[in-house]
Amino acid sequence: MIRDQPPRPANMLHIVAVNQGHRPCAETTPVPETLPPERVTALIDEGVALIDARGWAEFGVEHVAGSINIAESSSSFEQNIGWLLPSDDRFVLVVADMLQARRAAQRMAFVGLDSRLVGAMPLDTWRETGRPLGRLPQIDIGTLHAELGNGDGTEVIDVRAEDEWQAGRIDAARHCDFRQLPRLIDELGIPRDRRVAVICAGGLRSSIGASLLARAGWRDVVNVRGGMNAWTRAGLPTVGHGSGG
Repeated sequence: MIRDQPPRPANMLHIVAVNQGHRPCAETTPVPETLPPERVTALIDEGVALIDARGWAEFGVEHVAGSINIAESSSSFEQNIGWLLPSDDRFVLVVADMLQARRAAQRMAFVGLDSRLVGAMPLDTWRETGRPLGRLPQIDIGTLHAELGNGDGTEVIDVRAEDEWQAGRIDAARHCDFRQLPRLIDELGIPRDRRVAVICAGGLRSSIGASLLARAGWRDVVNVRGGMNAWTRAGLPTVGHGSGG
């Protein structure tokens, strides 16, 4: 019965416990606590994860180093957090404003994640203290194509689902579904000083993947905006079942 079953979300045991009544389920709309930067810094030192709920473009410009970019605007926001964070890990949301934090907390309540949310911090308050900010460079498919043509050693990681990968992909790319990246990240075999371009269909999942790589110590990671949708529209070469050449 369990043979060939898909991988389980990291949050699966927590969901089961909520369904069985062993852990509480939110009965009212959760209102996350607003955390000052000093408190967030202390939580980072304790190993609490940071989830940046802003869009990939905003995350690319600036973010708290080590945060994972899971955009609240995505229809899969709460599911993606559940896929990536182990069942007992606490986390802090980094948001554009507390309205976004409240929307995110309400959505997370449906999968039992709100109980693990410590609070939220608007990025502006972190910036205003002069604390350091990271960035995730964004490149377009023309730049990626040129880098691959130059043979300068750029590695490409495609973080789409298996069926998307099989339908058509860049020949030089490696595949790792972003949902499995935390578990398989040390099996990639890519040196942490190598340039890595992360690609998905449009740029959202690849920003998740790129932020995970940066968090794990890769020093030259870029997100490919436009993704494989832009690559195929441009008529650039692919391999796979749906390949145009």
